[in-house]
Amino acid sequence: MSEDNDDALPVAYYRQAMEAESRGEYETSRELCQKALDLYQRAKSDDVTMVYILLGRIAYSRDDLDAAEDWYRKSLAIDERNRDEHGAARTYHYLSAIAIDREDFECAKAWLQKSIRIKEKLGDDVGASESYHHLGFIAYMQDDLDAADEWYRKAIEIDEANGDEHGASLTYNNLSAVANARGDFQRAEELLWKSIRIKEKLGNEVGKAGSYHQLGVVAFDRGDYDAAEQWYFRSLEIYERLGDKRSMAKAYCNLSDLAKAKNDHEMAYDWLQRALRIIEEAGDVYELARLGSVFLDRGEFNEAKQMFRKALELGVNTTWRRWLTIYCRLWHCRLLGFVSR
Repeated sequence: MSEDNDDALPVAYYRQAMEAESRGEYETSRELCQKALDLYQRAKSDDVTMVYILLGRIAYSRDDLDAAEDWYRKSLAIDERNRDEHGAARTYHYLSAIAIDREDFECAKAWLQKSIRIKEKLGDDVGASESYHHLGFIAYMQDDLDAADEWYRKAIEIDEANGDEHGASLTYNNLSAVANARGDFQRAEELLWKSIRIKEKLGNEVGKAGSYHQLGVVAFDRGDYDAAEQWYFRSLEIYERLGDKRSMAKAYCNLSDLAKAKNDHEMAYDWLQRALRIIEEAGDVYELARLGSVFLDRGEFNEAKQMFRKALELGVNTTWRRWLTIYCRLWHCRLLGFVSR
């Protein structure tokens, strides 16, 4: 085999892996990555970093945060050794996403600041916008609405200047969440419709469903339960058609909250059980723990205890979720403390 063919083969495997990832065929993508990885490692080529990044994304998509971090750090070690600032900035951003999922927001901000410093130095406005967006999300999660609004507006300015309609649609959606948290429901809906119009133009069905769902949240928060139900069902229709189980579970949880607000406790229980069946089938320990935290914050101790116990049952035998098991145990102890009083 010629040297040119030797160089072309791992690239071909990598491109096929990228295509499989875009279709959600993660196992096929992982297998193709492994073939490319073997060839790059045999050739001692630093181009292996792009395979490490893709393997990290695959692991992240499967909620295997420990594995994703390991792959990203392998890539980062080569980037930093070669003083590849562009590659390092990209990897810092990916590492921030893992920290956000772990709710380690200070760590996430540190990664993002490192990424932004490089991107601004290199004039990479589009890359900086992605990191500004992450900082906006962190600020929102920490209830710092002014900072969230500021970061999202920095991102949207770049999105609009560069004609990045997809990025703009995401940022409009998140700006609507900030407006909703401030009680500015009219502004929240205006921003969501900006997002929806772009998503319709781009044929982004998943994104459109997410915005319909958010319209339901806004309607719920302003006390219009009939409108909330309408929007939740419109989003659910798309999720069910696309087979998006995780989003279906989220919609079921919101419909459960809605039924509870209407004092229909039997229907609320039914919707919640539908969500739990999906979450348990997927073995999604993190989502169970998140639901437990939501119930705990609302003072619904029996529901919270059920979520945390299920999360612990599923999480004990998954070594890469050790951090989550500890998290659940801490919250479970706190819960028992509240119950005992």
